[in-house]
Amino acid sequence: MKIIRSKGFTLIELLVVISIIALLSSVVLSSLNSARSKSRDARRIQDVRQIKTAMELYKLDNGKYPRIITSGPDYNSSYPANCL
Repeated sequence: MKIIRSKGFTLIELLVVISIIALLSSVVLSSLNSARSKSRDARRIQDVRQIKTAMELYKLDNGKYPRIITSGPDYNSSYPANCL
């Protein structure tokens, strides 16, 4: 009697492969999330450095740092409402 063996994967083999793929994808996604966080932090640091450089250039040109305006009718009315 010949044993007929079908070609293909069993359900267990498919489940094992799917679980391995899910595990690998979760590892990749978690490392991608930490890379995004580091990227945001680096961008913030660079933005602060650019502001510092702009302030120093202003001081070199004008001899003093610019005034800080915290309130006043001209300050609030010069910007659109959605920018405040």
